[in-house]
Amino acid sequence: MGSSIPSRSTTPADEPSAARLQLLSCNILAGGSMSRYRDYFTQSWKQVLPARSKRGNLDNFAKLLADFDLVGLQEADAGSLRSGFLNQTQYLAAAAGFAYWSPHATRQCAPVVGSTNGLVTLV
Repeated sequence: MGSSIPSRSTTPADEPSAARLQLLSCNILAGGSMSRYRDYFTQSWKQVLPARSKRGNLDNFAKLLADFDLVGLQEADAGSLRSGFLNQTQYLAAAAGFAYWSPHATRQCAPVVGSTNGLVTLV
């Protein structure tokens, strides 16, 4: 005589809620913005010299980061002339309320350009 184990199908509603890690990875163009292909030519000076619009772009971007737990940044500036000597990874971490930040230098043409890949996280 065999015993049978009743089967029960589960649905996502039956499962205990699991914490989700919200990740974002983006290229921030050192705080610049390009909306058309020709901007890469007509606004190429912004890749070497500071521009007022970069800080505003970073502030707007920081507002978007609040929904994420971990953010990877490509082409952040490490604090050279083109960013007004602002470490953009550190700035975004502070502006968005992240507890930790870490830059990794990828190209140093200091003091003019200092590119990094950055990581900002809550924990």
